[in-house]
Amino acid sequence: MCLTVSNQYGSDTKCKTVWVEQTTSLPPAPSFGGGDVRLWPNPTTGMVQWSGSPAGEPVAVRVYNQLGVLVLEQTAAENQADLGGLPEGIYFVSLVNRQGKRIASKPILLQ
Repeated sequence: MCLTVSNQYGSDTKCKTVWVEQTTSLPPAPSFGGGDVRLWPNPTTGMVQWSGSPAGEPVAVRVYNQLGVLVLEQTAAENQADLGGLPEGIYFVSLVNRQGKRIASKPILLQ
């Protein structure tokens, strides 16, 4: 990585090697009930729906940004959530059951 600083007297560049370790706070979600959870529409402008989670079971909807930071959490019983209050970007939507087990984690593009 290099940084160049300039002013009226000239410029100076300093470079340094930076190692980046790829990490995430979102482990892969297991499948359950013989099928995968589907999340749509993707991309979305706000409202998202899903299928494949146990019918009628409320889930915690946790939305993480690209850095793995939790930016939204809500409970949903109707298999839909509103992400409209978030800025445009790529997010990871995790569905968590009452026992605290992650049942799905899907990327979504919010436009």
